[in-house]
Amino acid sequence: MNDILQLPDPVQWSEGMLLSPQHLQQNDIYWHRQLGHRLGCVTPHYWGVQTLRLGSANPVAGIVAIDALECVLADGTVVQFPGNYAGHRLQADVSTVCKKPGDKAWIWLIVNARSDAAANGLNQRRRFDSLMPINIRDENTGDGDVPVGRLQLRISLAASEVSDTPPQTDCAYPLLQVETDSQHHVHFSAYHPPMLQLAASAFQRTVSLQQQCRDIVQALWDKIRELAGERHGDMPDEHAQANVENERHLAIARGLASVLPALDIACAADDTHPGRLYDVFAHAVGQVAGIGSDPVPLKMAPYDHANCMPQFQAVLRYVDAKLALVNARYYFLPFARLPERDGYAGFARRLPDEAGDEVLVELKRGDDQSEQALADWIGDAHIIAESMREDARMRRMRGAARVLLTAQELKERGLRPGATVMRISNLRIEVSNKGEQDVIQPGQSLLILSTSGLAAPVSLALIAQRQARRADRPTMDAHHAD
Repeated sequence: MNDILQLPDPVQWSEGMLLSPQHLQQNDIYWHRQLGHRLGCVTPHYWGVQTLRLGSANPVAGIVAIDALECVLADGTVVQFPGNYAGHRLQADVSTVCKKPGDKAWIWLIVNARSDAAANGLNQRRRFDSLMPINIRDENTGDGDVPVGRLQLRISLAASEVSDTPPQTDCAYPLLQVETDSQHHVHFSAYHPPMLQLAASAFQRTVSLQQQCRDIVQALWDKIRELAGERHGDMPDEHAQANVENERHLAIARGLASVLPALDIACAADDTHPGRLYDVFAHAVGQVAGIGSDPVPLKMAPYDHANCMPQFQAVLRYVDAKLALVNARYYFLPFARLPERDGYAGFARRLPDEAGDEVLVELKRGDDQSEQALADWIGDAHIIAESMREDARMRRMRGAARVLLTAQELKERGLRPGATVMRISNLRIEVSNKGEQDVIQPGQSLLILSTSGLAAPVSLALIAQRQARRADRPTMDAHHAD
């Protein structure tokens, strides 16, 4: 494809010259080239497909048909099909190219280059077909029929092997790429032609660029909701201590939120130019780069209008992989530190109403506290419900069973590697004058106390699993609802 067309010199007009069709033709060529050149300077990616709708193809016979096509060629020529092409079929036979499973073929739109005999009916490579003149009336008077002939752009489809150069390289424009499966059926590859708007990719259906971008935007919405979680604004003041993991999640959510509105609008609009969308995604790549241990963002190449899909696929994979690094299945609720009372000191945390027979607690050890010292503190601790405190003091009962999670268990549960996490299992205990009671009581406080002189952890945090939240994204109406 030749994107750079040589500009002709202007026609020299002079008084008394004998006007001929050639003068008007050359003047028409001059201004078309000027318009194309200036448009290209202002908007480099001004050419491409606007609409592409596939026809009912015959996958066995290898026939690929196009029902509708609207595009702008690199020289500024506009193609509209079916438009005025009454009775014309736009199809290509790829059976001569795709002969065995795995074979691939390009399908090209052929528009012959303008030449000295561009409308000569005897020229096999003419650019135009001469249509029969139609009588046209003067719009001012409404009469005075004059026969007006028109030139119709000749368009066709051609197929070639992917490894081959395009047929008639000065006038071939790639539209589709097909491949043959083991049943010798023809399928479309992931290739997207140069496009002027996202809606042009709709012919690829669920794997279209627009749909894939919308899917990743939905994933971003879902991840932000997971990271933001419930803010737990109604927790008691003594439990409102900041939690590092929650704040980290909230910081990531804020970063994603800074780019998501613009990205959402760009992906939702049918008329978004892929080049503009690529720029918007560049900001998203910068935001997600901070997720995980490697802050170096994806090195994005400049936008390639001729074949943009590989670039977008690399970006989408990168964003998706970064989102997968954030585990937002859990939120962290800090324990309140309790002052010493009756020889006991430790921590307390009101359990969520949905707490089950097992809870997870993360322990943060001090800089001078060894892992063994922390394990000793855990082994000595009394883990009880608040209603059991007096019985625990008198009977010195240790309460619920506890065990530290292994590195493999941390990985399986999606928890941070290297974290010190204690699994507490429920236990029924006989309480004075109250009968048997559970140590883990949903909606009630869980106490983790110690009577030893061992150094306690710096802090404890309850690891709670998030409940499912609404999947629909917020709307402008929702923000303005009464």
